[in-house]
Amino acid sequence: MSRLLSSFLALGLALTLTACDAVAPQPNLALADASSATVSVNVAPGSTLCTYSFYHATATVSNLPAGVTVSHYRWYKDGQLMSGETERRVFGTTGAAGAFTHSVYAVLSNGSESGTNVTVNVVSSPSCSGGW
Repeated sequence: MSRLLSSFLALGLALTLTACDAVAPQPNLALADASSATVSVNVAPGSTLCTYSFYHATATVSNLPAGVTVSHYRWYKDGQLMSGETERRVFGTTGAAGAFTHSVYAVLSNGSESGTNVTVNVVSSPSCSGGW
C-alpha cells in the first residue's frame, strides 16, 4: 500500500513539475506580437437634443496574445486625439445626415497597438420644436 501511495505521489510531483516548467518564464524571449489582437466597436444610439445626436461606443479586444492585456484606449475624431482612455466613449453629431468615422486603438501592455475605424451613419436629422 505504501509503495502504491509513493508511486502516486511521485507521479503527482512529476506532473506538477512538468506543469510548472511549461509556464515558467524564459529569459530573452521576445514579447508576443499584437498582430493577432482584434479591436471591435459596438455603437448604440443615445439621446437626441435638438439637432445634436449622441452615440455610445464600446470597444472590445479579442485574440490577445498570452499574458498581454489592454493598457488603455485612444479615440480619434477627424484625426484628432479625443480625451479619455477607457473602452467606452460618448460622441455626438450635428443634425446633418451622413457618415461619421472615428478610430479607436487599444494600447497593449507589451507596447504594441491594434485599432479599427467605426462609422456611424446618421440617417435623418433630428428636429427641434419648442425653443431649442
